[in-house]
Amino acid sequence: MSYDALGAVSRLSASRYGTFTRTEATQHGLHRSTVRQLISAGALFEDPPGVLRWSAAGRRWEQDLAAALLAGGGHGVAAMRSAARLHGLDGFESEPTIELLSERRLKVPGAITHITASLPAGDLVVIGGLPCTGLARTLCDLGAVAGVARVERALDSARRSGVSVRWLSEAVWRLHRPGPSGTGTLLKLLAQLDDSPVRDSWWERTIELMLRDPRIPPLRRQYVIRDDTGAFVARADLAVPELRLAIEAHSRQFHFGRIPEAADEDRDHRLSKIGWDAIYLGHQSTRRPEATRDLVAQALGARAALLGVDLAALCRSRP
Repeated sequence: MSYDALGAVSRLSASRYGTFTRTEATQHGLHRSTVRQLISAGALFEDPPGVLRWSAAGRRWEQDLAAALLAGGGHGVAAMRSAARLHGLDGFESEPTIELLSERRLKVPGAITHITASLPAGDLVVIGGLPCTGLARTLCDLGAVAGVARVERALDSARRSGVSVRWLSEAVWRLHRPGPSGTGTLLKLLAQLDDSPVRDSWWERTIELMLRDPRIPPLRRQYVIRDDTGAFVARADLAVPELRLAIEAHSRQFHFGRIPEAADEDRDHRLSKIGWDAIYLGHQSTRRPEATRDLVAQALGARAALLGVDLAALCRSRP
């Protein structure tokens, strides 16, 4: 066995999560008989055909994706749901799908492959050594394979990272075409954006949708609360400013633990000083949505009576 050949193949595969092709093994001087011996010994395994993997690398999603890309002969890139996971978009962190996009038709066992008329270099990036569609292209294509809610969640995630809506709009119009594609979904979502700040988390959207009720007036998202002097007091996930009521989407991820709990308590004190009240809605509230809507409607009614506000008129202002 040639140590140099084995070392060369090992170094090559190190940047690909332990994968390389039989052709590359031959090109680096690793003979077929040596490959057979390594497979027999359990050091290597072949999956899909023509792609070899080091067993010691441990099989995981990134390795499966790297193997699929190699099986595509370098003609495909990670796209759609796979690209969304590589970009770390919210809702796709554990996405198991292996999905490739190429300008030619590919047949890759274990992968979903898509063909496109154009895949310019400007739409591509490399993440963790794996070629994939860039963030804008990924969001544009995602609607072809994911529902509107998942694309909206991914869009929120991208906006929280600082992505320009104008940049996304330019990309989607450049790529938009008649027929089945994901661009239509993104176009609709971008058209629905208003001046409201992006949500801090998708959990806020879950609460916002749950509270759609004729008895509940329009909710202001990420509402900044100030005192009479204009000084900042707090920012509410959702709010009904006319009733001085804040609604917090209370997830364990951001509100559990000594420090977050202390911060919440301090904010409640600051809100109380200026006549505001707050309702915290956690995961338990979504298990009984009707009861939660009743609770919020009753709280709003009490606030309206206290402040002398016409709640019915507020509710009629819903778009």
